[in-house]
Amino acid sequence: MPRPTLRQRDGTYTFTNNDGSDVTIDTNGLTITELNGVYTFTAADGSVIDTIDTNASALAYDNTASGLTAGTVQAALDEVVTALDDVTMRPLR
Repeated sequence: MPRPTLRQRDGTYTFTNNDGSDVTIDTNGLTITELNGVYTFTAADGSVIDTIDTNASALAYDNTASGLTAGTVQAALDEVVTALDDVTMRPLR
C-alpha cells in the first residue's frame, strides 16, 4: 500500500508508490485551482501535476446492487429522476 510522508522542514511531500519508488512534490510552489468542479494541481515551474474532476459525470458509479444501468453518478441521478417522473402520483385519501 502507498505510504505518504511529509518533510515539514523543507516543505516537500514524498509519496511512496506500490512499486517502492518515491515521488516528491515541492509544496512550496504548489498551487491548486478549481474551475467548474475540476481541481488542477500546478507545480512552481507551471507544469500540471494532476487534475481531479469532481463532477458527477466524471465519477464512476457501481450499479451492481442498485439494478440501475448507469455507469456514472450523473447518469444514476438522471436514471432515478426519470423513474420518479414516470411514477403516477395519486392523491392521499
